[in-house]
Amino acid sequence: MEADLQTPAMRAIVVAAALTAAVAACSTSERPDRSIERSNCANVGRLLGASPQAKATWVRKVENLQPSANAMLDGAIRRLSNDLRGDDSDEINRAFSQVIKICDKLGLWRAYH
Repeated sequence: MEADLQTPAMRAIVVAAALTAAVAACSTSERPDRSIERSNCANVGRLLGASPQAKATWVRKVENLQPSANAMLDGAIRRLSNDLRGDDSDEINRAFSQVIKICDKLGLWRAYH
């Protein structure tokens, strides 16, 4: 017996099956691994809050952060690392702001007051 797709019941079954497959595919899709990005954003945050005695340690950490899959974040961190080697506080502040902006857009930045 051949199924007739022209009947409303069969069309409803086909639509329901397609929707079920789409929902299942969406709910099982993997989210990108943000662990490296999260760690890098946290380390930049620690540098911002570091005491003067600990600043050199955190600068070295930021200079040696593991690259993530996010080219924008990696580029901003490289710029920050380069600017930290200099004495231009305006450039350093701009670089910090850029990293913070990217981390915030990723939902990986928390401001603590």
